[in-house]
Amino acid sequence: RYHCCRGSFKLSYYNEYKSYLRMAVKWGLVFAVVMLITGSINTLAAKFADLQKSYGYDGCKLFDRPFYHPFFQACLMFLGEASCLLVYKITSCATRNTEPAKFPPYVFVIPALCDLCATSCLYLGLAMTYASVGQMMRGAVIIFTGLLSRIALKQKFKKHNIVGIFIIILGLVAVGLSSIIKFDKNNKDNADTDSADYPIPGAVLILSAQLIVAIQMVVEQKFITKYEVPPLQVVGWEGIWGLMAAITVNIIFYFIPQIPSLERENMKGYNVVTRAITW
Repeated sequence: RYHCCRGSFKLSYYNEYKSYLRMAVKWGLVFAVVMLITGSINTLAAKFADLQKSYGYDGCKLFDRPFYHPFFQACLMFLGEASCLLVYKITSCATRNTEPAKFPPYVFVIPALCDLCATSCLYLGLAMTYASVGQMMRGAVIIFTGLLSRIALKQKFKKHNIVGIFIIILGLVAVGLSSIIKFDKNNKDNADTDSADYPIPGAVLILSAQLIVAIQMVVEQKFITKYEVPPLQVVGWEGIWGLMAAITVNIIFYFIPQIPSLERENMKGYNVVTRAITW
């Protein structure tokens, strides 16, 4: 009787675990698809903003000025992240979960600063390269996160992880070469290349952004597992710290004068950087 009850308990536990695992895989796929769609919309919306042109506030109408303001775009992104803290408060009240997680909020200052640097580099790179290249280059975060988690968190790779990283590396090389070939072809045909003035520096900036994002993810994982903080609360606090830092950066860069000769000489590549930090 003892062995019979023990065997039925193991079978019940196994079936419950199998059902939970099946549900986790199902919702994981749903979240992956949603993340892919919203990430693509994010890239397209940022690139669409970069392509907008208008006259300057000084009334000069000799040229159209493109919207090259990645730090302002980062500020808006942090505003959206900070709103997650409000959503967390509402959901906590709705579920009557009044017991808050005990953690010092300042531990998320470093991830917020990493997020600010990464987002600014990403939007600056998008202003220089194609939106499609920028979106696919963001896949490099898997490589950097895997390497850093192996070094910092001592996580081990399985064979399918190594194969996946190798395939992503091949894809990134193909995407980088395609952007260079497309840019050279447009130059030979005298085609309009305003949407990608400098694809190589843009791709380098986007790859640098993914390295910073990987550092941010590793730091976040250490703090989340240590303090058991809800994800919405993590994003909310990062949004608050990041918004404060982004507003400070925007105020400082607003008072940096731009070199007028760069506008007259139409040095587009350097203008992307100077316009980005001088409004």
